[in-house]
Amino acid sequence: MTSTIHLTTPYGPAGFLVTFTERGEIVNVESAAAKLPETVFRLTHGDNWEAVRNYFEDLTNYLRYPLEFIVWKRKKFPGYQNLQEAFSLHRPGALNEEGPLPPWRLRAEFWQKRNTNEQKLLLLLAQNPKNELTLLARKTIADKHFGPDNATVLEPWLQALIPLLDGETLLPAFELLGNLHTDSAREYVFSQLELPGRHIAAKGLLKGLSTYHDEASKQRFLALYPSLSGHRDLLELYLEMLLKYRGDDVVNLTLQVLEDHPEQALEVYRLLSANDVPNPVAHLIKQFNKEGNYFVLDLLLGVINRFAAPGSGISLADMNEKVASEHFTDTAQVTWPQLLEKNWLKLVVETSQQHALKTIENYLKRTEPRLQRNALLQLKAIVKSANLPPALPLGIELRLGELVDSRFDKISTVAIDIIGEQIDSLADPAAMVDILVRHSLHSRYRLMNVAALKKAARQPALGAQQEAFFLRSIKTAEDRPTLDNIERILPYFRFLGVEETLKEAISTRRAEVNA
Repeated sequence: MTSTIHLTTPYGPAGFLVTFTERGEIVNVESAAAKLPETVFRLTHGDNWEAVRNYFEDLTNYLRYPLEFIVWKRKKFPGYQNLQEAFSLHRPGALNEEGPLPPWRLRAEFWQKRNTNEQKLLLLLAQNPKNELTLLARKTIADKHFGPDNATVLEPWLQALIPLLDGETLLPAFELLGNLHTDSAREYVFSQLELPGRHIAAKGLLKGLSTYHDEASKQRFLALYPSLSGHRDLLELYLEMLLKYRGDDVVNLTLQVLEDHPEQALEVYRLLSANDVPNPVAHLIKQFNKEGNYFVLDLLLGVINRFAAPGSGISLADMNEKVASEHFTDTAQVTWPQLLEKNWLKLVVETSQQHALKTIENYLKRTEPRLQRNALLQLKAIVKSANLPPALPLGIELRLGELVDSRFDKISTVAIDIIGEQIDSLADPAAMVDILVRHSLHSRYRLMNVAALKKAARQPALGAQQEAFFLRSIKTAEDRPTLDNIERILPYFRFLGVEETLKEAISTRRAEVNA
């Protein structure tokens, strides 16, 4: 018997001739569109003609699966009415007839029991096919029997559906296929991943291998590393899935990953631990000692100190010594990080202040600007912490005063910021006020300078000291540009309450200079 269906496709309406038996078996599906001459395809679809022709061929191949199901539905579906009416004239009494059911009846029975959204997925009517495929893939994970038990139904359907999918929708389709746990599904998934280049649905394919733990699968999975190594998102998923395997070959590959991608230190540690490698942290420390990437160093530091035995991780002194090499210090100021990296910052806070301040003082006194910057950022972390010290060591205080006039803005600004935080607890605040007020005359960061001086001025003697400095500077000025410069910065010092007095002094001195 034959009938026709008429469907809406991405390339316009299309008709199909369906041959079926009175028991509901779909014998053949023919597409008029797929049989059109090449010249017609070229004229109608231009350069895309081959993709359109392939689509109709793939759709024709797929349709037997929804048709096996829909002929049994009494509800009429748009485009399928002719076929449903033709079959209803010969419909058997019941779908559940006695005896073993042929494959096409098994498929129809399976889809009859599925929910409406899953049935729409079968009929290519789902509004969000990716979501429905994802739910099916999760069902195969949550219920270890669902996928394998229904593999004879789902696998041929998926194999026919996949050519009709594209983009992100392919990911859950391949994952679902792999979760069926059949030899043919495994072979298909591996063969797709083993193709040259990055597969468009590589993530879904990798997830589809999650249920395979045998030795042969392990060897093929290990062999995928070179092709996936260059894709960070795939590598992370690959390492996560590698956790299910054990053996010396897994350990050897993991150590290779550590060398190639030290930023994957956490996954490497987990893999080494899962394979019972003695002291896995030792491998991370070895990588830390030879690592040349500043940002990866911090990542390694975090993983090492998270899992290392007490006293065997990376100390603050170790970290500073590591970045004191010329490889890290011989860089332009513009490349210096704005902040201390998070694991280094954590290490500063967790180190006893006595040891931390001793280390910081050593590096503040180094001549390399990058090391001075590193030390200042660590000191800043301490003075801004909840457990700030009552006073800084005198050696650090004196060095901060010297660094205010550093030619590197990224050094002088941090030094000024720290001084502002500690101005009330300095051993010699008057000396520091003198340094800051002199610096304010030529500083490009006057607001930061002034913030520290304003805080100091809460002590009357230190406020009077600033006023005396300006009066002295005005009185000794030898030319108009010097006086003009002082006058320009006076608005920043309104907190002293002597702006008018200083302006009068400037006017008097300007007249003297002009005389």
